[in-house]
Amino acid sequence: MRHDEAFKNLLLAHPGDIIAAFAPELGVAYGGTSTVQIESVELLPRVKGMRRSRYVDFAVTVRWPGPAGEAQPAGQAVLILTEHFSAPSKVDLSRVALYTAAMMHRHPGLPVLPIVVVGHSKGRLIRSHLLNQVLDFTVLDFHCRLFHVDTECLPAWDRTRSPLLAVLSALMRDQPKVQVAFRAVQRLRASRDGDTLLAQRLPLIEDFASLDTAALEQFRLILAGEPDMISVVDMFRAEGEAVGEARGFVKSICDMVTSGDLTRERAIARLQHLVEQQHITTEQAEQAIRTLG
Repeated sequence: MRHDEAFKNLLLAHPGDIIAAFAPELGVAYGGTSTVQIESVELLPRVKGMRRSRYVDFAVTVRWPGPAGEAQPAGQAVLILTEHFSAPSKVDLSRVALYTAAMMHRHPGLPVLPIVVVGHSKGRLIRSHLLNQVLDFTVLDFHCRLFHVDTECLPAWDRTRSPLLAVLSALMRDQPKVQVAFRAVQRLRASRDGDTLLAQRLPLIEDFASLDTAALEQFRLILAGEPDMISVVDMFRAEGEAVGEARGFVKSICDMVTSGDLTRERAIARLQHLVEQQHITTEQAEQAIRTLG
């Protein structure tokens, strides 16, 4: 899973935390939110040279209640578009501007706030302004809200007790990867419903921290050594059993081809079916097909 996909999955699970995380001034101005409606299922038309995404990137409409007995005042509904880039070198303001314009077109009259969240960005200068001008004619003057994921965020993040922010802290690179991931777990457990969410959010922490196989093993050994991590250790055990079961599926199919009990074509069809049913990964199926020759 790429970091941007993990980021979208995280926001999808915690859309109500977006204001506290990335635009706290809106909460100060308008008070507690009444509704948060996810808009990210909408699709952009295909643009030449750009990869089509399932999301526009991640957008929510946040509405604040007006005074009792009155219609909601103008300006108390904002569409927040959040785009994540894993490194400063990957920031593409033209893409963010395109997404912003698409949301303005689909929701006329609704103000759109584009927020660019950038990992690995401590001390890095990143543009938040895109200007397109011909002679003295300004074609486009685009600004976005820039949010750096770095250690300066941590005190405020701890005060909010937000699961979203706790998981995002694994994107920081101020310590070795394993230590960053372990710190993110500790922050998650201290957040709202953290212990309940830990098993579900742990894969995102591991992904954001970019743990390779050796680091992942070290990280899980550290967690297993914590006396109050029994539920997580049980999850690791179940995951290991699932991996073993998947390997068993693949091996049995390959053995049947070797023994002549199954044709290569039928074996490939079975492997593809296992992928579709999420019993094995695409990588496991491709490796098995290469083994079949």
